[in-house]
Amino acid sequence: MITEILDTVKKYDMLSKGDSVLIALSGGADSILLAHFLLQIKEEYALDLTAAHVEHGIRGEESMEDAAFCEEFCKKNGIPFKILHIDAPKEAKHFKMGVEEYSRKARYAFFDTIDCDKIATAHNLSDSIETLLFRMARGTSLKGMCGIPPKRGKIIRPLIGLSSSEIRAYLNRNKIPFRIDSTNHDDGYSRNYIRNQILPLMNNLNAQFEKHTSRLLESIQRDEDFLEKHTDRIYNGLFSDHKLIIDRFNKLSASEKYRVIARWLNENHLPVNDNVISGVVALSVSHSRFQICGNVYAVSAAGSIRIADIHENNGEICFKVSENVISVKEFLNKCEFHNKPFDFYCDCDKIVGNVVVRSRKAGDEISIQGRNCTKNLKKYFNELHIPPEIRKSIPVIADDNGIIGIAGYAVSQRTAVDSNTKNILILYIRTEDKA
Repeated sequence: MITEILDTVKKYDMLSKGDSVLIALSGGADSILLAHFLLQIKEEYALDLTAAHVEHGIRGEESMEDAAFCEEFCKKNGIPFKILHIDAPKEAKHFKMGVEEYSRKARYAFFDTIDCDKIATAHNLSDSIETLLFRMARGTSLKGMCGIPPKRGKIIRPLIGLSSSEIRAYLNRNKIPFRIDSTNHDDGYSRNYIRNQILPLMNNLNAQFEKHTSRLLESIQRDEDFLEKHTDRIYNGLFSDHKLIIDRFNKLSASEKYRVIARWLNENHLPVNDNVISGVVALSVSHSRFQICGNVYAVSAAGSIRIADIHENNGEICFKVSENVISVKEFLNKCEFHNKPFDFYCDCDKIVGNVVVRSRKAGDEISIQGRNCTKNLKKYFNELHIPPEIRKSIPVIADDNGIIGIAGYAVSQRTAVDSNTKNILILYIRTEDKA
């Protein structure tokens, strides 16, 4: 088993000698095997191990016992232990999120506060297959069918080639104790229903179902990688002055069209789903418009498709913002940002008061980094040849002292990163309907 996990680590180049590794430790079978494995190879790879546990405040005494179990495991094995206590149901309600979604975001936000080279999570093959089936049931794309990636930036998943049953069999065989989450038997959770009801049926059809599906996931991922690189090659040549040129676009295959539109929507911080993509693609054969969200439309006219705010003065566009503060060292080392681009960053310590993300307002101006002058946003947008219709959909970032940046375009001189910067604020921004 240890050899098999190590083969996965080498296959996906997950670890380097001397890495500091943060173990996401829940106390369950998967995370205990993960910690057990990393302890086995600690000397060979000269690893510096730390464990982090999030107590979600969901299962009362059982949850506290999980935390105590993890702390004792780490004490016994000489692993520094860090813990975060949250009230997931209460906090999720406050942020108008599902408990599972909020808990996941809270966990990764906690992990990001801990200095390390790698974050090791215990996702396994069964988890990846559950993700595949869950997304298929809800509707997804080829990218969504790739399951859980073995590696994403600094996040590594050494157990991704093992099934849940293999993991538990190894632990039981070697008398390694682990915790059992009682909610795992509650089929009211979608993932539990798939795990407890659907997967056993598939395994009844074929005892090798999970291993065969593993090969399918790898095949899908290879195709997805190829198609993404192909989209990279053709994308920029389809646009002129921020408009999609219809004659060029219509020479593409249906698959290429969908990928181009998905990327265009994402780059403009707009919702990406099959309905919106299909609606925009249809504009390539008709002079019309399609509502993307709120007052934002895709408009087909004069041989091109552009994104436009049809009712620019009828209220604010709402932006959904996720933020993260990291050190300069983390910022420079976070390869994940090459795979998941952020929308804005600046020197966190230069910010005055609160940060807000909003639409442009009359009179807004910014002192752009390296320009040695202050520009009115209207003039700056004119200089960039940004169509008036989409200007309101461009996120403007401000603190209590004024504009500090324009997502995707500029950062102010006042908050720009320089040689004295210690902490960096990173923003991920998307448009959402105000309703």
